[in-house]
Amino acid sequence: MLTRLGDGLTNLSFDLPFLFRPVIRPQETVLIYLDEESHKLLNQPFNAPWDRSLHAKLLERLKAQQAKAVVFDIVFSDPGPNPEADERLMRAIQAHGGVVLSSDYVLTKDGDGRLNQRLIQPLESFRKVATDSGVSQLPADSDFVIRKHFYTSQDLQSLSYAAAKSVGAEATQ
Repeated sequence: MLTRLGDGLTNLSFDLPFLFRPVIRPQETVLIYLDEESHKLLNQPFNAPWDRSLHAKLLERLKAQQAKAVVFDIVFSDPGPNPEADERLMRAIQAHGGVVLSSDYVLTKDGDGRLNQRLIQPLESFRKVATDSGVSQLPADSDFVIRKHFYTSQDLQSLSYAAAKSVGAEATQ
């Protein structure tokens, strides 16, 4: 009972400041979704990675439009089925100069029931040319609201923190 009360008070301390101010909508941010309609329109599979040349084409267009930063909440951890598309994406990441990539942080149990931590990072060729990377998971509280960044050490940062750093935004860990 005490934990639920403590969690509730902690959550309220995060929520309270937002109750008394209007919603602030970012004016210089665009989100691009890979939703069901996108899958159909671009003829991309629902159960396999997208053609990476599409990601490269998007990056090329965003560079031409002078996007300051691009953050992929997609973990490009394995080679794609088309090596030429991987190469094009790698070149587009490098040419843009402001791309932040996502990593995945996985907890698994071994045969003895012990928890193991594993970081799944983007392909090395992508990491070398990206501005930064960060863990994309955001821990939800018991009421399914996200109030904190995932962060464990100097070597492991959240994707949102890496994105903020990449554009020089004042950010705390």
